[in-house]
Amino acid sequence: MLPTSRNVIKEIERVHSTKYIKQVRSYSARGWGCFESTQISPQSFEVVCLAVNAWLNRVDIVLQVGKPSFVLARPPGHHALKDKGMGFCICATIQLVYVLHSNENPNMSHLTAI
Repeated sequence: MLPTSRNVIKEIERVHSTKYIKQVRSYSARGWGCFESTQISPQSFEVVCLAVNAWLNRVDIVLQVGKPSFVLARPPGHHALKDKGMGFCICATIQLVYVLHSNENPNMSHLTAI
């Protein structure tokens, strides 16, 4: 993963409520929590920030180079809602990438999470 000066939490706030982010941080700090099928562990918040950063860095590179790429990151980030983790996803990473880049890059046709 490349280093970044990006404020990842500020980026996450584009697709999640402050209340939800605080709840995930709180669950992570105490070592457990749950949103339906999405478990929160002591490292969950840190891992979410790393995964979001990996996605954002990779998409930046793809847009510069113009070739497809692959991000291997967990949690995947395609089921989470604005105020709730779901389907093992804590952050709506795919939505965040799209929100950040779709207006500037109308040729960005699709993102896929497997």
